[in-house]
Amino acid sequence: MLDEADAGDPVASDIVGSAGRRLGDFARVCAERTAQTGSEFPLVMCGGVLRHRSSLLRESIVGRIPGAVPVYPSVEPVVGALLLAADTVGARPSLDRLAQAVLSLPSLDDDSKGR
Repeated sequence: MLDEADAGDPVASDIVGSAGRRLGDFARVCAERTAQTGSEFPLVMCGGVLRHRSSLLRESIVGRIPGAVPVYPSVEPVVGALLLAADTVGARPSLDRLAQAVLSLPSLDDDSKGR
């Protein structure tokens, strides 16, 4: 869908724009309820869909949230979940192997992402 929207397909563009506006509205309500609005604040943007090379969805989201400054973490939230789970069972995963796995994820700069 993002590929087609990025290529200019009007139906795909409408779908992506609508989805982005809805996500942005949800995030804006969360920011309002946690008193983050009124000045700049970080909006963490993570997940595979938001790593796609097209910026249309990201722009639609951020466009709905005044003061939001998009932040793109270098690791996905699942890394934190993995480390918490490891702590729970007393495991000590190899941080070197974990770093290798994380570094293999496509980034916003990577032409292969979203493929």
